Amino acid sequence: MNAGIESRGQSEELTFIELIRVLTEYRLVVLGVSVVVIIIALLFAFLSKPVYRAEVLIAPADESSASAGGISSIMSRIGGIAGLGGLSRFARQDALTQGMVTLGSPQFAREYIKEKNLLPVLFAGKWDAENEEWTVTDKDDIPNLADGYMLFKKEILDVVEEDTGVVTVAIEWYDPELAAEWANELVSRLNQKLRVRAIEESNHTIEYLNQEAEKTRIVELRQAIYFMIENQINLRTMANVREEFSFKVISSAIAPEEDQFVRPNRLFILIIALVIGPALGVFFSFLIFAIKRIRAELQA
Repeated sequence: MNAGIESRGQSEELTFIELIRVLTEYRLVVLGVSVVVIIIALLFAFLSKPVYRAEVLIAPADESSASAGGISSIMSRIGGIAGLGGLSRFARQDALTQGMVTLGSPQFAREYIKEKNLLPVLFAGKWDAENEEWTVTDKDDIPNLADGYMLFKKEILDVVEEDTGVVTVAIEWYDPELAAEWANELVSRLNQKLRVRAIEESNHTIEYLNQEAEKTRIVELRQAIYFMIENQINLRTMANVREEFSFKVISSAIAPEEDQFVRPNRLFILIIALVIGPALGVFFSFLIFAIKRIRAELQA
């Protein structure tokens, strides 16, 4: 039994020594593969077009939220009136949720891309700026608004909602000036869209409430309706005079400096190359050794 254990120990020792011998014999392979991987990584890190990130910090406007809360309170008091529940749907909805849904909607992004004519910018590789035409031969390959929206959603627009209610609207793009411009404009257009929607909702609500007030003979109910009308008029007035109707801009986007890019992360790429390079070198060394050993056994 001791002899068997000793035999296995010697076998393991020989195997370990053999591994060291292989690494020593093919050390140039390990070094060469490592150098190649590091060079490729450095070329990628320094030749890749840098991507910049511009951020706008926004928060729901207090006045808008308060107004919505007032409407909700009134609606709960007179919830027995048929048909009124759907009228103040916009007012009852949380301003933050309303804004996030609007900002991430395909229609919102498509309208912005179309009005700003961003398709040639987003797909510059397929656009001939000198002749102002697409370079693709197949018409089906010409980018459309749906392609622009998908690119915007997946790679360009990033919306992060914090627990505090503050929202970061970020744009990541190759041009820092454009990144800041787009981020600021998207927030501005978001407020404008929500303002227009609130005004339209208020006008419809006021019109309907006036009709309901004429129908009812109950004094308390009529007073409640008039109070709702007054609240809607205040909301409409605020929407007309305030540019930051739904969201206040805490910090506008500023174009990053030339060296303040977020991608590529050169240090991270170099660290990964330093790990993967030697590992691949060791792998190829043992692969070459195994191939030679198999050939030698077949020839024996």
